[in-house]
Amino acid sequence: MSEFKIIDLRQEDLDILQEMIIEFAKYEDMLDFLQCTKEKLEHSLLKNKFARAFLLKENEKTIGYMIYFYTFSSFWG
Repeated sequence: MSEFKIIDLRQEDLDILQEMIIEFAKYEDMLDFLQCTKEKLEHSLLKNKFARAFLLKENEKTIGYMIYFYTFSSFWG
């Protein structure tokens, strides 16, 4: 039986996250536009927390990711 977990992104997960982002860019035929590096992911997601990232694991294997960020509009409050 499969066991699913959603975990916060950790330093040791940056390689797999970057690999998954590259695979997504290939799938979308947008690899030429990809500028994301492991260093940028670390800076944005772990050090400065401009966005949050989670990984989906099935039986300890990473099978997906989610990245989200908040925005604030001074016009809306």
